[in-house]
Amino acid sequence: MDHCYFANKRARGLVIQITVEDGGDHNHHQIDHNVFGYRKPFGGNGAEIIRVGNSWSSQLPSYSIIEENIFYHCDGENEIISVKSGFNIVRRNLFYESRGGLVCRHGHNNIIDSNVIIGNHLPATLGIRIINQGHTVSNNYVESVTGKGSGAAFILRMGVYERPNTSEDYEDEKLKSYHRAADIDIAFNTFVDCTELNFGDGRGDKEPRNVRFAHNRIYSPNTVPNIKISNPTIFPGITFINNFCQFKNNESPNIKGFQFTTFNIEQIKAQRHQAVSPMDCGTSWHNVELSEMKTLTELMN
Repeated sequence: MDHCYFANKRARGLVIQITVEDGGDHNHHQIDHNVFGYRKPFGGNGAEIIRVGNSWSSQLPSYSIIEENIFYHCDGENEIISVKSGFNIVRRNLFYESRGGLVCRHGHNNIIDSNVIIGNHLPATLGIRIINQGHTVSNNYVESVTGKGSGAAFILRMGVYERPNTSEDYEDEKLKSYHRAADIDIAFNTFVDCTELNFGDGRGDKEPRNVRFAHNRIYSPNTVPNIKISNPTIFPGITFINNFCQFKNNESPNIKGFQFTTFNIEQIKAQRHQAVSPMDCGTSWHNVELSEMKTLTELMN
């Protein structure tokens, strides 16, 4: 599915649902160079833009790729892309002034790479939320996101259940709940002027295991450190390594693995351009959309 334009959905329901069926072929779908725009707040669940899988199929692989799309004023709910299956890739997408986030809600072994999220300090803007196991979260750029807690610029959540691994577990575990976060690599991401990065948010007693948060950059020179440890039991399951930060008064978080530096902000913001160019997305004939994408291109520059 490519070079399409989706906007102004008013009723409940998803814009795109990828269904994953037990015993069927893996999806191997590709969604690229589309424009998703203008969805007003729905007021509850069920208004995602793209959902890959469902709770009941979340332990199955999809192998779908969602890349180089634009999400523009997508305010339906707090999950714009909701990944609920395994072995998917979400990369080089641009989320602009959208009140929602990129969420690994269920499923395992997904790659979240080189996406750009620009909140422009609008209320209820989110970043990347990570649950479950085996994910790689790398090279993403998140700017001016205002959310806290489960809606922060980055969220690593506590688990309620262990990962199910047998058919009996599938029957016993509540697949709609949250499984332990484990074996996750979060590296080389950049967070600029965001309100909060949250580790250990949410109820549950299954703390993360074997999670690495390394070589990330956090730039917020007008505020105090924005790293929030919501649950101290995340240690020693998460390791912070060689993360660089710049906060007000040269402060650093009182956490091993973070150190102060002075960033070149123009160099940092150049990372915005790793996402797809808006002018390469959508249709070639829809005048309103072309005008919007031209405006968005100017704003990104």
